[in-house]
Amino acid sequence: MPLTSMATTQKLIRMLTDLVRVKWDNGSDGEEGSFRTEGGMSRRLPRLRAFVLSCGLLLGVAAGVWWTLSHPGAHGGPPTRPSVHTITVLHQGLRVYWYEPDKNGRSRLTDYEVHYRASGAPTWSDAGHRGLSQPAVIAGLSFNTSYEVRVRARNADGAGPWSMTESRRTLPNDGRPDPPKPPVLKPADGLIEVSWTAPAYTGGRPITGYRVRYTTDAAATWRSWEPGGNGLIKSTTTTISGFDNGQTVGVVVAAVNGCGQGRYSSPIVEVAPVQALSPALRAQTAASGSVKLSWSDGPRSATLWEYRWRLQDGVWDRWTRIADSDAETTEHVVSGLTEDVRYDFIVRAYTAAGAGSPSNVASAVAGLTPTEPIVSLWYGDYDASGGATTRGSMPCSPMPRTC
Repeated sequence: MPLTSMATTQKLIRMLTDLVRVKWDNGSDGEEGSFRTEGGMSRRLPRLRAFVLSCGLLLGVAAGVWWTLSHPGAHGGPPTRPSVHTITVLHQGLRVYWYEPDKNGRSRLTDYEVHYRASGAPTWSDAGHRGLSQPAVIAGLSFNTSYEVRVRARNADGAGPWSMTESRRTLPNDGRPDPPKPPVLKPADGLIEVSWTAPAYTGGRPITGYRVRYTTDAAATWRSWEPGGNGLIKSTTTTISGFDNGQTVGVVVAAVNGCGQGRYSSPIVEVAPVQALSPALRAQTAASGSVKLSWSDGPRSATLWEYRWRLQDGVWDRWTRIADSDAETTEHVVSGLTEDVRYDFIVRAYTAAGAGSPSNVASAVAGLTPTEPIVSLWYGDYDASGGATTRGSMPCSPMPRTC
């Protein structure tokens, strides 16, 4: 705690102590007297009640003093020191990441200041970082040189103490690219969509591709992601699949050029795949003994779809796989049903992680076979005057029929 805050707290303690300092004047019967504090409060009370009241006041003061001294936001002043946790070394720079201070003071943080110097140099240089974003990038450094870094936080009351000094050596001039910044991970059902940006420093040569690794055991072991059997990914996006939902996955990326592979990104970025939303299903009457199903919001990683049906409010039939279905499938016609009977349906998708959540229940009546009209052909013979001499009819259904 700053000295000014400590002095203020001590004054507050003395003032409260004087306020509740109890004086007791015995009454004539010895059982009742005058309860009086130096703060000016006075009241006649029985001896026992006065004793209880004075103890309560003293305990309240003690609790208030404890809160004042121990509560993280109870004092003003600058924030406490931050802590640097990762420095990514580049060929001509450093990327610096840190943890926030334990205590911000009473006002919110406004900036982080980052200073650096060549190891052993007498003076520090300001990296020019302002605001609360991370990382701070220190640029314009020399190849293969050791540098010291420190960080401090600032609020409306001023700058807090510097972090512990950390030292790192920049990379040698080996012609390889810098590590990319940590990739952006987007979790989905049993998979993770990964995207990143190319590093600014490419070693003076074009980047030919990227290599991606992932871990599911907190970096104890790593696996290379090689879509289609190709370990060199040409674009700056990829999708890693085959995970259990809720499983934490860490991913790093390295750039490659004609001189070889650069270092992997750091720090490790982690995320957990999540269960996809349940498909939104609709059902409508189709042709004879059929119902058409259509759905949306299915997982983009679906490898096949299944449906099941029941007579309305009855018992569900087994799951039936939809032949040749995949992530692009959004409709299916169920046939072989009893005409003019209402059915309930649900669908679900399968991904590399297994069966997904079922859709909502949708209902429709199986279609009827169209009825054909009964057609009769009337015929007759007519004489010269137009009168009918013979008349008759013959049925011409079911159709088609030649009459």
